[in-house]
Amino acid sequence: MPGSKKDVTYYLALTYPYELTPCEEGGYFARHPEFEGCAAQGETAEDALANLNVARELWIEARLEEGARVPEPPGDQLSGRLMLRVPLRLHAKLEQRAAGGGLSLNRLLNEVLFNHANGLPAGHALELAVAGPSRSQPSREGRDEASLEKLVSLPYPYLLTPADEGGYVVEHADLPGCTSQGETATEAMRQLDIARELWIESRLEDRLPVPDPLPLEHTGIISLRMPPELHYLLARDAARNGVSLNQWLGMALAEFMGGTAVREATMASPASSLDHEHETIQAVVPMLRRAFDSQALELLERLPKNRAYFLTGLIHLERREFHDAFQSFSAAYIGGLNFTTAAVAIYRSIPDRLRYRQVLDLISQLSQALPGDTSHQREVYMLLATWFEGIRENPIRQEEWFRWGRERRPGQSQAG
Repeated sequence: MPGSKKDVTYYLALTYPYELTPCEEGGYFARHPEFEGCAAQGETAEDALANLNVARELWIEARLEEGARVPEPPGDQLSGRLMLRVPLRLHAKLEQRAAGGGLSLNRLLNEVLFNHANGLPAGHALELAVAGPSRSQPSREGRDEASLEKLVSLPYPYLLTPADEGGYVVEHADLPGCTSQGETATEAMRQLDIARELWIESRLEDRLPVPDPLPLEHTGIISLRMPPELHYLLARDAARNGVSLNQWLGMALAEFMGGTAVREATMASPASSLDHEHETIQAVVPMLRRAFDSQALELLERLPKNRAYFLTGLIHLERREFHDAFQSFSAAYIGGLNFTTAAVAIYRSIPDRLRYRQVLDLISQLSQALPGDTSHQREVYMLLATWFEGIRENPIRQEEWFRWGRERRPGQSQAG
């Protein structure tokens, strides 16, 4: 469409946060967190920001000339709905912890993530132990002015965002809730210095951890070499748990840093719960095949909702009720069901289940019965394809479908 092209002028008009870090030798190091490699320095805060503005324009021009994507600032219109992928054993353990504390899983995760976002211990204000040991803190009596002064003097980066009405809003991203503002960058940072001392002093009085500043030399990217046999075992375990290899390795390293609690949360397998689900599926499927009556639906309620939705989707698919089948599969997907593992286990629990060729034909008919190419439909079809390869025990094809789903651009025709 005319006038819709995003050029340098468009990006320069957007409000990107600046991050300023005091240098040991004096002055400031400035960067835009969204732009990898876009950085500058200056003797004063204003000099560093001015130099970074020049660097930003050059960085954007170079990206546009290369035809590469230019990141935009994170939006503030968030829906509050997320689809979270975790290893299966961790999911099971979280469910157990939530039930033990009389909480829903959603409430538990909200509490834990609120603590994380606010720099609090994971189990803070919860009545159940949901995390491993947090960083130990000396007693309040052990605090002294020297320790406070040392913490206040650490080089915490300043994150400055231009305010709509002028001036800057500034915060320490490493110290959640520590914010201030000012007419100029220097004034805003001076006000934040005062707020930082009060923030740290309050945390010490409450015997809560004070996070260290995140060092600039760490990129989060590690090149790792290992024996092929170990690589195979790790990749297999990640696939069995329905997560990427990178997520699986990150969790293993977090376990190493966090002690035994993560191991307990991830390695315990609720076998009895799985056996109960298998028995429920065996009993309810013949009833559902006859009718979705009150007795069948009451029995279906014994299953987790996302599993129940997937099971009813399979029954609708058998009966060629394609619209209802798609709605059920979508509900299972939105409910967080893992199609590569949990959905495969559901299929294998079904008595007198359809053969592979019958399933493939029905999935093909499903895609034809629901015309359209929305992103939601593409995701559900892709997940059904990975599920189908899972019931055929074909992990290579599963990975191909995952890669196809990640790389596919809107507008391409539906494959398979």
